Amino acid sequence: MKNTPELGFGLMRLPMIGAEMDIPRIEEMVDLYLDSGFNYFDTAYGYFAGKSEAAAKAAIIDRYPREKFRFTTKMPAWMGVNKTADDAKQMFWTSLKRTGAEYFDSYVLHNINTTRIKSFDNFGIWDFVQEMKEKGLIRRVGFSFHDKAQLLDKVLTEHPEMEFVMLQINYADWESASVQSRLCYETAAGTISR
Repeated sequence: MKNTPELGFGLMRLPMIGAEMDIPRIEEMVDLYLDSGFNYFDTAYGYFAGKSEAAAKAAIIDRYPREKFRFTTKMPAWMGVNKTADDAKQMFWTSLKRTGAEYFDSYVLHNINTTRIKSFDNFGIWDFVQEMKEKGLIRRVGFSFHDKAQLLDKVLTEHPEMEFVMLQINYADWESASVQSRLCYETAAGTISR
């Protein structure tokens, strides 16, 4: 599994039965996806108030050997009750337990923007995820980004240890002055090629 196929399976919007995940249906979707030759799953601490990570455990992690898939989750250090660094760091441990993944192939600092970056900075999360990587609990560390290209350039310059960035690119916003899809893409691509 040296190469990750181009199509990832996002666990943000999943079938539900009332307020609960439809695990049998999710299992069918996972089986079809894996049988089609794909292997990359992506969720986050906050998706469905944690139910997405639990569904990933039930539909993927408990049913397939760990080497059969790549698994990513995200930490929103800015979310909810996080008033201390310990609260934010606990999200990592909660995700590890909820998913049963043993380790994360990729771990994402979730939704970096002008206001939310302060939580990652103030809580020492940049260093924390590197420590988790050194312990073998994370294979690759990156961040998802939802702001302007100027801030993206600043983050990439200040944190060269980040191995990837996830951009929310909507081609309808490619030339948008407010969303800056193209500028963010070119900023990230320029940094990677340096």
